[in-house]
Amino acid sequence: MLTRVVLLIFAGFLCRAQTPGNSLHGRVVSNSGEPLRKAEVRLTMNGQPVTAYATTTAPDGSFVFENIPPGTYLLSTNCNGYVRPRVKRVLVEAGRKPELVEVKMAAQAVITGHVVDEDGDPVPEAQVQVMTVNERRGGMMMLPTGNGMTNDLGEFRIAGLAKGQYIVSVTTGQSHEGGSVTRAGGEQAYPTMFYPGTADREQAKTIEVGEGAQLHDLDVQLKKARAFHVRGRVIKPENMDDHRMIFVTIMPKSEAGIGFIGGGMHSPTQDGTFDLGGVLPGSYVVSAMANSSDGKSHNAQAEVEVKDRDVEGLAISFVNGMNIEGEIHALRPPAGFRVSDVWVILNPQESHFGGSQSQRAPNGKFTMQNVAPGRYRVNTQIEGEDGYVKSVSYNGSELIGRELQVSAGESGGKIDVTVAFDTGEIEGVVQDASGAPKAGANVMFLREDEEPCGCSKSAISDKLGRYRVTGLAPGEYLATARVVDDEGDFAPGDSKEELRKSAAKVTVAAGGKQTLTVQMAK
Repeated sequence: MLTRVVLLIFAGFLCRAQTPGNSLHGRVVSNSGEPLRKAEVRLTMNGQPVTAYATTTAPDGSFVFENIPPGTYLLSTNCNGYVRPRVKRVLVEAGRKPELVEVKMAAQAVITGHVVDEDGDPVPEAQVQVMTVNERRGGMMMLPTGNGMTNDLGEFRIAGLAKGQYIVSVTTGQSHEGGSVTRAGGEQAYPTMFYPGTADREQAKTIEVGEGAQLHDLDVQLKKARAFHVRGRVIKPENMDDHRMIFVTIMPKSEAGIGFIGGGMHSPTQDGTFDLGGVLPGSYVVSAMANSSDGKSHNAQAEVEVKDRDVEGLAISFVNGMNIEGEIHALRPPAGFRVSDVWVILNPQESHFGGSQSQRAPNGKFTMQNVAPGRYRVNTQIEGEDGYVKSVSYNGSELIGRELQVSAGESGGKIDVTVAFDTGEIEGVVQDASGAPKAGANVMFLREDEEPCGCSKSAISDKLGRYRVTGLAPGEYLATARVVDDEGDFAPGDSKEELRKSAAKVTVAAGGKQTLTVQMAK
């Protein structure tokens, strides 16, 4: 009898162990449809980066993940010689036959060239950057996309580029160790140069790069310009025995962060003095960072204008920061919610060195330590649940849509974050101009007040044009859709502001569910 019971228990265990779990099947191909073998595929559960699965595609480009828990996952792909596509969001549902996930990858473009000096000789160890130009903020902002160093022959090669328009810049490296820098030719330095050979970024030539293109012989000639020094002294913080633990850096005030030579980091001498050489005329921010013996981090900054002479006697003083207490309040949380799933991030809005902090709240409370005076944005992230930030206040004053101002001499403050879970859900079909269902469309529900709660949501329509968006905070939205490109991004000149013009207005009620047909953006 006992043997029979044991056998029955063992048989039941085998049945449970052999019960097939959820699976995800997919295929990785090039934009031309060619299967890509040996592509690395990684599956990460949304909001839980430690829960990850990885595999490699077969010769026919296929991959499969077996026995995975149901949930929302992020699917990332990497293959040598191809541009890494944007992460896909996939849903694995219990008991539902999985749909085939297809990942398309664009062949990488490559740019090669030479960097030479005014005499035509090669310049080794020059930093080459390939940048896209963003004009969506009322001004030109250059965003680094690829970079590399020249070899001993002055040659460079930048790979992994997607199709698009780029600007190429070249900057020479320099050292600020131990004070002033001695340069050949006296007070001269190489400014950042842009292809085909100008120090004025407005005159930089835009390069059109197609998918898989090979652009060769993009040569840039450097030309010296008069440069200057910025000298000064850092006044040490309390509990600092010497100045060897203090570091100073100089960066331009411009948002682009390029067109300068005086970058890098300098460690002051024992008396706190510093000497930053090779600085070209312009507006800069000199920042200092230090760690004292009590483990605290200190930051300070000073603005400086470099014109036609050296800057002398710049003083940078550390100001003691204050501690800001915080507390998480959850309104009717679901059973699986944990307050430790909420991140609170304090982001500085000024260009000082460091200052960003992020905290979890294991017991519902947290402390931002030694917060320096300045302007901050309080952002939050909720992991694993469809929650949203209902309110963020500082000493009783609402902060959503506003900045937190920390003033020198303040004794302390408190941040209260209220999260709620009465989110809405919208499902429906995406239609093209003819009224037919549209597959592969990016359906977006946009909110004007998405900071700091991150209320805007999106989803990709399936083969029948169907979509489903959950976790929508109550409020007014603009619903729109379009087909994303191979990199999962908006087409050039197709900003969110343009998409809003053809969007439909929709109201999401607390805990509400509704059906909505979304038309493709014109």
